[in-house]
Amino acid sequence: MALDNEQRAIARSAVAAFLVTAAVLFVTASLPFFETDTIEDRLTLLVAAFAPLALVLVRDIGRLANHRFVERLDRNAAAADTKTAKADMLSAILRNTHEQVTLAMLIYAIAAITLSPRCTDTILTCSALFLTGRLVFAAGYAKGAGGRAFGFGLTFYPSIVLALLTAATAII
Repeated sequence: MALDNEQRAIARSAVAAFLVTAAVLFVTASLPFFETDTIEDRLTLLVAAFAPLALVLVRDIGRLANHRFVERLDRNAAAADTKTAKADMLSAILRNTHEQVTLAMLIYAIAAITLSPRCTDTILTCSALFLTGRLVFAAGYAKGAGGRAFGFGLTFYPSIVLALLTAATAII
């Protein structure tokens, strides 16, 4: 099956996001910065990891709310039959952010409980990658799937890699 131009752009961006994720997590895992010896340390780490997720969610909610306030056609939100293309785009970004935040929070919480003290730094790294990924995703969203694929990957892959690391740690 031959890939079209957009599929090739998505694939290139996905591979690049995965390679960035792998490299950053490898460096973080090999250079422990913050070891969590107590439950209090783990909770502090988790709060720090959740903060960027909450900020991105607040930003995306705020962008859509501000647009609805300014744009007369979108003021009644879901209750109205008319919506602008910008409201649709901001709503799609918000939905995707919400999906990614939900997944990341669940994985971060499990990882904070399960990982060895020397590996918990990876949770903070995943959170930083998440924040970067969401900003890149939103900036490239209007350019189509190829324009948002790197940001999506930089948000999604760290969560998946952390989930696999956590599962492997739990098995061992």
